[in-house]
Amino acid sequence: MKTRIIDSGDLKADFFRCDLPCKVLIITFTERTHRDLEGPGFGTAFLLKRNCDVLAIKTNRDIWYSNLAEDHIKAISSFLSTIGHDYTEYITYGSSMGAYAAIRFAGAFGASRAIAISPIFDITLDWESRWNDDIPHLPSGPMMSDYFLGDKIDYFFVYDPHSPDSRHVSEYKKIIPAEYLHLFCTPYSGHPSGPFLRDTGILGELIYGVISTGEFPQLKAKMYSFRKNSRDYLFWLASKALVRRKYNWALSLNQQALCADPMNAEFHIQRARILHAVGDDASAADHAAQAVMLNPANPYMLGYRDILLKRLAEKTANNAVSQ
Repeated sequence: MKTRIIDSGDLKADFFRCDLPCKVLIITFTERTHRDLEGPGFGTAFLLKRNCDVLAIKTNRDIWYSNLAEDHIKAISSFLSTIGHDYTEYITYGSSMGAYAAIRFAGAFGASRAIAISPIFDITLDWESRWNDDIPHLPSGPMMSDYFLGDKIDYFFVYDPHSPDSRHVSEYKKIIPAEYLHLFCTPYSGHPSGPFLRDTGILGELIYGVISTGEFPQLKAKMYSFRKNSRDYLFWLASKALVRRKYNWALSLNQQALCADPMNAEFHIQRARILHAVGDDASAADHAAQAVMLNPANPYMLGYRDILLKRLAEKTANNAVSQ
């Protein structure tokens, strides 16, 4: 059963009740690039199957929930106070942009826990450039501070320690007391780490473990056993191998990722970069061209393909002159 609570054009909030009585309400936030405001929202289907009621907050704008206003929070809080359900606790949950919101608004909603996959502290920091296109649409001022954090909230972070996300976690460490900050590292899972968790088969166990017990379950051994099932793991480990100039290793890892998902443009552009590094510009240009065919609107892929084609043409011309 779905009940619409908020409908403000670019942001909607729906309440979903599971089939059985429950004592926990999960407040979820959609990820960046989410556009379907009529759908169930982030993680809702999974949570309902595990007998959790869900309040799904959804936005179709990549403005990091700056459109979640005080009036919306009051309306949601008022709704929750009138539905006549005796919840023992509220838990916020999200990934990437949604993880930021789960942390940012946990105190406002009176949550006792916040579950954040690939948490972000502030996209406007000098060293962060991944979401520069979003910055002009944000209000001025820092995105996060200790002012937004509630008292005695347990924060559960899942993140890749080898990605820039680790620097965001370091910022959170400055304002969240150590006893309330719980970390689960997923090396070479990339951003966001959710697909890696899904591919290794531990996503559901990990999240529901936190919900049901208030602790991260012991899943590291299982994660390491099945990490090569994750295309994201292969991709990010190949990127690390490329940086270290271990080209044969990088090619092997990338080949495994491509075999698993031959229509992935990012995997083809990665192979182009590795092949270019070993001097095979002809093959590199072929993979860059395939990447552009799969993702023709990506300016980086278009630019990289053109650079490779230009260099290939120059090499051909120089060889002709030398002969």
